[in-house]
Order: sequence, then structure tokens, then C-alpha cells
Amino acid sequence: MIKRFFTIFMCLVFLSSFFIENLIARETKTSSRTQEPKKKWVKSKDGLKALMELSKDRAKMAEEYDTETDNYNNALKAIDKDSLPEGLSAEDVRNKLGEPVIVLSEPDGERTRWVYKNGAADYSSSEKVYLFFDKNEKLINWVIPPAKN
Repeated sequence: MIKRFFTIFMCLVFLSSFFIENLIARETKTSSRTQEPKKKWVKSKDGLKALMELSKDRAKMAEEYDTETDNYNNALKAIDKDSLPEGLSAEDVRNKLGEPVIVLSEPDGERTRWVYKNGAADYSSSEKVYLFFDKNEKLINWVIPPAKN
């Protein structure tokens, strides 16, 4: 997973540096053959700063994906080991599994759904675990959606 992000990051750095270096052009001498102005490409003085910020954001994003995946795997293991009993407090679940990706509350406030998903999966994939809590923040049940064909 990290190798894939590093490869993508390096491609983005290369393409970004090329794009930023060639972004600002100024006209210079005209070409004798075409009589059209020749363009000379000038490096942007903000280019390096932009690349450094992009690098930080990419590293942070990769870290978030890894954390999401770890928490998802923790949820699967806990379910497999039957260590998420009904009535467990939300705080105990959070300490055991880590932060959910998203917390959704029903409009009436009776139930809350925590979503754990694989970091590489999108929200429409079936690679998720749902944990349901009552209004007292006690675990009611969990659901693993069936795989889509």
C-alpha cells in the first residue's frame, strides 16, 4: 500500500515540477523561420513551496488511509474473535478498534451508526463494518455488508 502511494507521489512530483516549471512563459526573440515569438520557460518562484505542500498533504493522506485500514482490520478481528458483545460502551469500542471513518446519527437520535472501511475502498464498496449504538452509547449490533458481485 505504501509502495503504491510512494510511486503515485513520485509521479505527481515529477509531473507537478514539469508543469510548474513550464507554467510561466515570457516572450523572447522571434524565430527566423516562423517569425512567431519564441517562448522561454521560466521557473515559478512559488513552485518549490507548492511541491513541498503537496508532499505533506500526500504523506498525510497515506497515513490516514493506513489508519482507516488498520481500524477496519481491528473491527474484523474483533468480530471474528467475538469480542464485541452487545452492551459494550462506545468508549470501549473506540479504544479497542480506533476511530470510525464516519459516525451517522438517525434523525430521531435513537441510534448511531459507526462506519469502518478499508482505506483503499470507496464509500460505495462492500468493504465496510457497521456498528450500531443506542442513545445511551451502548453497542446494539454490528453488520458486515455482503460482497457485491
